[in-house]
Amino acid sequence: MFRRLLAAVSVACAMFGAAACETVSVSPEQLQAINGGSQAGVIMSYKEHAGLWGSTIRIANVATGQTFSLSMHGGDNWVNAGPDMVTVPPGTYRVVDGGIYATDMSGTMPLLRWWFRDFDVRAGEVVDVGTLKMTDINVTSIPSDELVQFFRGLVSGGDNSDVSTYVMYEVDCLEDARAQAMLKSRYSTLAFGPVKRPLQMALDRKAFEALIVEAYRTGADGKHPSAPEVEAKVNRLVAEFVHKSVAEGPTMQMPADQGAPAKPSS
Repeated sequence: MFRRLLAAVSVACAMFGAAACETVSVSPEQLQAINGGSQAGVIMSYKEHAGLWGSTIRIANVATGQTFSLSMHGGDNWVNAGPDMVTVPPGTYRVVDGGIYATDMSGTMPLLRWWFRDFDVRAGEVVDVGTLKMTDINVTSIPSDELVQFFRGLVSGGDNSDVSTYVMYEVDCLEDARAQAMLKSRYSTLAFGPVKRPLQMALDRKAFEALIVEAYRTGADGKHPSAPEVEAKVNRLVAEFVHKSVAEGPTMQMPADQGAPAKPSS
């Protein structure tokens, strides 16, 4: 049986309520502060992936390190589904981590912090950063002679345990109707509409696939790396790639729980 190695999502059992209740994340006082121009807001949506209908994403102020959470329902049930809005001080923000969940499962997203560039939120505006979506990438689907050679040996030997699937992230603005519905139902006194400022990707699919291929490359001794070695190398290569590709800016210490992804069960 193929083992799913979720480089960006590690799934573990947990218990959550079967239905999400509509919540109001921004108080009337906070909404008044946004309308008055002393505070700002951030809106984000999530698209259900592999039955995991809920997601909580943390963003952090780059200058202060203060974090804020957005909890979203990404399913097709519009009664419960929808984006979330959080009040933040104006400044530059960074996506630092996140989680996904369903009725009886939850997971972390440890590579998420490398995927998107920082974004600005100005005083007196509400910024819609778009809808977070995830896409599976099966390693065997990546065009590469190196990978063909690697997996040919596994399949011929009857061992498919190292055939892995990684997860990448994307953002689009196709869920705009849900954002508008959320604002109308929860925050009808907001004095203005949201500014669309989708998160910009620091790592696209082509670059990510190239890093995966590099992680599977044979060593100087002619041996193929083991699955744990590939997993560790993908994490390191992603971090190095983003550090090199993103322009230097204010630095911020990452939260303590930003470690490597937990190894999934077979």
